[in-house]
Amino acid sequence: MMKGLLYNHPTMFVRKSFYEKIGLFNTSYKYSMDFDFYCRIAKYYDPEKISVYIDDNPLVQMSSGGASWNYELESIKENRRAMIEHGFWNNKGRNYYFARMSRTKIKRILNFFGLDFRAK
Repeated sequence: MMKGLLYNHPTMFVRKSFYEKIGLFNTSYKYSMDFDFYCRIAKYYDPEKISVYIDDNPLVQMSSGGASWNYELESIKENRRAMIEHGFWNNKGRNYYFARMSRTKIKRILNFFGLDFRAK
């Protein structure tokens, strides 16, 4: 399984043949289309070996405050669905899921007490 999301999908350039093998983004996922896509990549390729970066400067910086941030628990549940669907619901996948769920719940508790982690 991948170590988190290796790509910022708005900056990905891939060949048509890649989409023909992997498929397009699955719109049955509301918050985790990209995670599902990365799971499908990892089924066929080693994501760390197929990546080519132009330089060390990111082309895009993802900000907090989007749909997957605002509905993080739902997003994590969709990640779980993708891991199960693509055969990554193993010890590593479960550890990732439970760690993210725990972190998100702790973040919500801290937010409740005024320690807000959302983008301003």
